[in-house]
Amino acid sequence: MFYDGCKICPLRPALCHGVDDGFAVGGCLAFDTKQCVEFGWTSLHDPQLFAERFREVGNFKCELRRDLLPVEFKLPHYIPVLYQGFNYARPLDIDWVAIPLHVLFRSRADGSMVPIARTSRCLREVLGVHINAKIIVTGTGPDQGIEDFWGVHRTDNLLPLLHKLDVQLFTVPNYSFFTNAPPPHNRYNRGRILRVAERAADAGVISVLHLNAIFELEWKDWEMLLEQHPEISVVCLEFQTGYARRSVGDRAFDRLAKLQEAVRRPIHPILIGGARYAAELGRNFSTSTIVDSEPFIKTVKRRNFIIKDNGSIEWRFKRSKTEESLGARFIGNLLGYSRRIDDRINGRPALHQQELFRLSDDRKLSPRRKQGELADLPLFSPQTPRQQIPDPIPQSHFERPNGKLGAIRIAAPAKPILPKIELATSRPNSRHKSNFRKPQPNGFEPANTTDATGGH
Repeated sequence: MFYDGCKICPLRPALCHGVDDGFAVGGCLAFDTKQCVEFGWTSLHDPQLFAERFREVGNFKCELRRDLLPVEFKLPHYIPVLYQGFNYARPLDIDWVAIPLHVLFRSRADGSMVPIARTSRCLREVLGVHINAKIIVTGTGPDQGIEDFWGVHRTDNLLPLLHKLDVQLFTVPNYSFFTNAPPPHNRYNRGRILRVAERAADAGVISVLHLNAIFELEWKDWEMLLEQHPEISVVCLEFQTGYARRSVGDRAFDRLAKLQEAVRRPIHPILIGGARYAAELGRNFSTSTIVDSEPFIKTVKRRNFIIKDNGSIEWRFKRSKTEESLGARFIGNLLGYSRRIDDRINGRPALHQQELFRLSDDRKLSPRRKQGELADLPLFSPQTPRQQIPDPIPQSHFERPNGKLGAIRIAAPAKPILPKIELATSRPNSRHKSNFRKPQPNGFEPANTTDATGGH
């Protein structure tokens, strides 16, 4: 329930989603002051910081001051992430490749950020890809990296540098939304996402919005924004941190599908780390893209992509040789992994049946393995009732008293030990109610069957 003060608060709904407990005039005042100071959250507890950040992003509304550049080219179903190049004799022939923002720009001690390359050709040489490879820069990664980018992206001209590096697509940094933070802080982070997207468009870079949202009101804000900007057809969600849990990720994915229905036009989602939703993407969206670093990470860990006979996949370890280049292994892993994602998006079954027969040169069916002789099968091999089997215990343990070795022992099939059943009527003074005597737990007769007065 919401208190009366929350209903009439002028900050709602632009800055607050309401509180369920405590007494407060504004919803953000119900949060712990110590946490706001410790984590640097934007809230009314610090009016000066609140005002500075409000001016920093212009306002806390979900709106764009200009139109973004449209995506007019076709994106593939899968784009691999590279953190570095492989020591390969020739560049990798890849159409699309992704590089995280914190890898492209490195932070220095003085607080500035420098790129790993200054030209388009140099960047592709560092990544070890062909000169014509298309690059997408993803704004996901450690919080410190994207925070540093926000602080210097205007003074260091990082966005115009992206245009100079011939970057085809830029998913703007996904400044985090926290469930335990005051609502103004999440509005501030959303404002930073929008301002970076606008400034990238000013620099001639095609930018993609990260649709960070926790509450339904925030999803409604994104719906309104997309309705006002029909040029936005590609959006991005990240499923590696906040949406990593299956239950939370499922709710976000379902809400993304409802967002497409609300705006009443096709949306192309880019899921970062969301390969588990490949089949759902194919059922809910006409086009989509998955971006992750799975082939790169598995290649560095010396693993190969394998499809089992039952259709499941396996990353099997195979030790690399000295001075062996991992480029060929990466290409093999990339082809297998991307083909698997493409099959799931298109709804093709992932079953892989092992071939029992193959066509020979004379177009005749022949088995893949040679059939052994029928007589060699255990079912048809001759067997003798008793075979002389050397005792597994050394024969020296069976020496005769005269020092000579004993003969080889003959292994005969053991007879089952059955409990001895004796009629109760055959025993004098029997007090058993049953007609049969109960056997001992171990199946053997007791050592002494006489009473206490009897003796040997």
